[in-house]
Amino acid sequence: MTKEQIKTEYDTHRTAGVDFADDYRAQLVLDVINDMITEEFAIERQNSLKVPFDLIKDGDWKSAKTYLTNMLGNVYCNKAEIDSILFSVEDYIINNYTF
Repeated sequence: MTKEQIKTEYDTHRTAGVDFADDYRAQLVLDVINDMITEEFAIERQNSLKVPFDLIKDGDWKSAKTYLTNMLGNVYCNKAEIDSILFSVEDYIINNYTF
């Protein structure tokens, strides 16, 4: 594999990461609209997940996996929610990484 091939693959991972983050955010907005959570709760959840989602949006899904694996839950983002995101990240890695 060449350096250019790696860069091209990361471009693909970055695009997929932005899509993943946008989907997650859209679901939070729907949860607010449907009165399942408050806007403040949604903001705090996003803040709790800022680092792993920044990594995902940068195309660094493997780094995000490591971060999420070591992340402890809190009142805004419990361990079940973290594990759900982690499952999606692991699935993406298995199906889309070549290195």
